[in-house]
Amino acid sequence: MQTAELSRLAFDLPKGYIAVPISGEHAGAAIRLNVVCRKEGEPVGGPLVVLREMIDARVYLGCLTDAAGRVQRWLELWIQDTDRIEAAPPAYRAALNHAVLDKRWGDWISGYESLDPRTIVRTGFENKHPAPVFIEAATWAPWHPVHDESNSPWALCTDESMLEKAGLPSYLASLHRYLFVPALGTDGPFAALSRESPPGNVPFEEVTQGRVDLIPFNAGAGLMLARTFDPLALEGFSDVVAGKRWDGVPHGRNLLTLLKPSDDELDLGVSTEAEGLFLGRHGRWGRMVESLHLKLKLLADATLAVRAIVSKTALPMLNVSADSFRVRLSDSAAGVPTYWTSRVDMVNPGSACELPLPRADARYFIAPDWGRGSVYRPKIESTAATGQGLVRIRKVMEHDGDDVVVEATFNTEERFVPAASDLVWLRVSVGPGRADLYGHVDTKQALAGASGGSAPCRSSSSRRSWRR
Repeated sequence: MQTAELSRLAFDLPKGYIAVPISGEHAGAAIRLNVVCRKEGEPVGGPLVVLREMIDARVYLGCLTDAAGRVQRWLELWIQDTDRIEAAPPAYRAALNHAVLDKRWGDWISGYESLDPRTIVRTGFENKHPAPVFIEAATWAPWHPVHDESNSPWALCTDESMLEKAGLPSYLASLHRYLFVPALGTDGPFAALSRESPPGNVPFEEVTQGRVDLIPFNAGAGLMLARTFDPLALEGFSDVVAGKRWDGVPHGRNLLTLLKPSDDELDLGVSTEAEGLFLGRHGRWGRMVESLHLKLKLLADATLAVRAIVSKTALPMLNVSADSFRVRLSDSAAGVPTYWTSRVDMVNPGSACELPLPRADARYFIAPDWGRGSVYRPKIESTAATGQGLVRIRKVMEHDGDDVVVEATFNTEERFVPAASDLVWLRVSVGPGRADLYGHVDTKQALAGASGGSAPCRSSSSRRSWRR
């Protein structure tokens, strides 16, 4: 695809797709924030265009349209969604709750906005939960659930005292979510949003009134983030620089071409000097030299993007991949090829979670997919290992009213070669409940070999984490 044409965004919706306002409030506005939907059924991708999924969010293709219905900007709409956390390792889930997730969400937005505020479109839902919203497949309009009997809207319950009075888990201290009717208070219905949550007093089907024509967009009233969407992926742009074809944004079996040529007869699989390479006229060797330089520039930009977002969020990136980045192109000026205007943006801020360790001498982080390999991860990193064993408590020391330090010896038949910096998580049965202990292994005092047997472990635990 020619470079000058590659930088030109298409401002028309792809054939067969429609822009649906994200809420009833946006439906009548002159400038509307929309989610892009496919009008006819897509058996693989579904009606919504899912750009990617993160551990606590789902990202859809959206757009900003004017009163004439023209697309003014392509957007990616982040919807806070905690369903995928249920499949994460127990240690990861234990370190998360809505207080942590909501704070991390705000840190992400602040980080992105401080790096480039032009990429963020403020909606007011960045730190305020919107009303639950579905999309009516028949009318392609947003639909907010309303309680039948009271004709009052449903909302996400974040009131701690109200949840406690209703006998339901806390919002801030757990991962459970409930929809309720604010006008009815604790006398009204409560519907759980997750199968893992203790059930409310009504099933979730009462929220949707049993309708099967509704497409869930933000059924859980999660926080939202709207960012500028750049269609080019990192590896896709690298292939284009090398002269390969860019097909578009995948949606099921379809490919959405959000970058268009000005002439339909252009060969989209060919790259020439006119597209934006200084040395294209010198043939293959010129293209190879310049392509290598541009690819090295991509890696350098990606490294700077990681450094910038880590410095803003104070969280390490434990899941970096090529999908973590997008490439933005600008319209080239006279004498400047378009490929040279490329800029790498980070679109996945990472899923690392800090373990809440009392009296720890260092910060420890865990990722939900720690055991999965990647070419972007060093081989020397520690991998998670799990197993069962026996624990013998040697000494218990209480520091203050909350923290307890335990010296113990544990025995396991698992192959276990700990390093001095490795963190060990022990879940110990205590009567009818259990306690979570975190600590280090002192292999110098081990009673057996390091590959198995016994080893002393100095652990710490907070009494608040003991489950009676």
